[in-house]
Amino acid sequence: MFGNKLEVIVSRKSISKNWNLFKSNLHDTVQQNTVITVAKRSSKKPWITGSILKLVRGKRALWRNYKRSGSEESYKAHRTVKNQVSTVIIKKTKIAYESRIADSKNTKRLFKHIRTKLSGPVATIQIRDNSGTLTNDSSEVANILNDTFSTFNCFHTRVLGCNTERIWSS
Repeated sequence: MFGNKLEVIVSRKSISKNWNLFKSNLHDTVQQNTVITVAKRSSKKPWITGSILKLVRGKRALWRNYKRSGSEESYKAHRTVKNQVSTVIIKKTKIAYESRIADSKNTKRLFKHIRTKLSGPVATIQIRDNSGTLTNDSSEVANILNDTFSTFNCFHTRVLGCNTERIWSS
């Protein structure tokens, strides 16, 4: 790949011409043999936006300033921004993101987000039926839970905060 071109480079007299030819050949080789990919933003915390990242960088800069100076004023400035960023902005943005997902019609996205919040793998639980025997058959467990929770009229709206009309019409 580079062998024939290298002989042409060595046969030239001028160093600057050799250097320019080498650079162009190297550039062409890299273009032909490499793949350019676009980096995707991590989906682990999709509510973290560019403006929030900018605030976090500002908070870190204030911390570095405090570490350099050691002054009480710089520490208080850092704490003020830290409290604002973490408690107010990030929590409100996260809640707004989760409410957008809950109100959207995309149930796949909703359940994907719910699964990321679970600590372990999703599995069918063992539950006792009316006779008192344990069962882990998914259809039986679903029917038992459905019978139990269907007696609570306002369960979805008060506990889960979901729109029951949307759920029952789906």
